[in-house]
Amino acid sequence: MKRQIRKSVFETNSSSTHAICITKKKDNYKLPDHIDFEFGEFGWGYDEYSDTHNKVSYLITSIFSFSKSKTDENLARLKNILDSHNITYSIPEPKVELDRWRGKEYYYYDIGDNYIDHVGETQDFVDAVLSDSEKLFRYLFGNSFIITGNDNDDSYRDRMCIYEGEEETDYGCYPIYGDLKPEFNDYEIYEKGN
Repeated sequence: MKRQIRKSVFETNSSSTHAICITKKKDNYKLPDHIDFEFGEFGWGYDEYSDTHNKVSYLITSIFSFSKSKTDENLARLKNILDSHNITYSIPEPKVELDRWRGKEYYYYDIGDNYIDHVGETQDFVDAVLSDSEKLFRYLFGNSFIITGNDNDDSYRDRMCIYEGEEETDYGCYPIYGDLKPEFNDYEIYEKGN
């Protein structure tokens, strides 16, 4: 895989990039009595999600996209947090599937066509919110959001990073991006960039 680092921007030959932006401020959110978890699709198209439904969907899709044992462990952590705050919930119960690779068996949950592109890179985000109930609630119910995009166009970087000009190469003229925009100082950012 070709990899190039240019002005603090990670790039690959082609893939999705997501930023999970969790507010550092405890907003005046109210915990709900009930949460319905549903799987979703989060690929490499540019979008921004700030509504609770999509943030809940991103989290549960991520949790269920790992091995069965890792999923079960993370589900227990999530349920423990919700139970301790008297929040009821409905969580999908997909079928368990078996895969064999290089002579070993791997069990996983079949979530159908739902996915997060290169979901393995969301592990730090999942661990962070399932280790800290306050952070989980700031993510789900606070002024937090998810930005999705890819490294094939500039929409994601235009939203996230400071534009610093153009770079002329033998292959064309390309924008140069610097650090994150100052508005992101108020957020903990978990970036998935594969």
